[in-house]
This record gives sequence, structure tokens and C-alpha cells, in this order.
Amino acid sequence: MKKKYLVIMQDEYCNLYYMGKYDSLSDALPDVNDWLEPYNVKLEELKSRPGTMNEVFDTDIETETGFVMVRGFILNDNE
Repeated sequence: MKKKYLVIMQDEYCNLYYMGKYDSLSDALPDVNDWLEPYNVKLEELKSRPGTMNEVFDTDIETETGFVMVRGFILNDNE
């Protein structure tokens, strides 16, 4: 099994968006920054950290219209 990172975004209205499965957090960063572009926000990196339920990062970002969130989880992938 190969470890993958599942990335999910949540906008200020609590809508969830599936970004995809990535081999590393740095692979996810361009897609995350594209999603954040309308908010005039860019992330330099996604840092992994221990969490519950396989969560490896959880970033709250304050924007002009409210908070958005970036969340990631570790998956074991059979691909």
C-alpha cells in the first residue's frame, strides 16, 4: 500500500470541496493555491502534524469574507 494525502477545502459558507489525492503535501500546494486565489491568499507550504483520525493538517485562513479551511488526511491506497 502506498501512502496518499486526501485534501479537502471548506469555504466560508461551509461548502466542502474535494481537491484530490496526492503523493505528498507539496504536490497538493499548487491546487490549494489555485483554490485560494479568489481570496487573495497563498500558502507557502502545508505542514504535516500529528492529529486524530489520520488528519495530518488543518489550516484555518482568515479572508475578507470569513474563514476558509484546508484539511488533509493520510490514506493507504491500493493503486
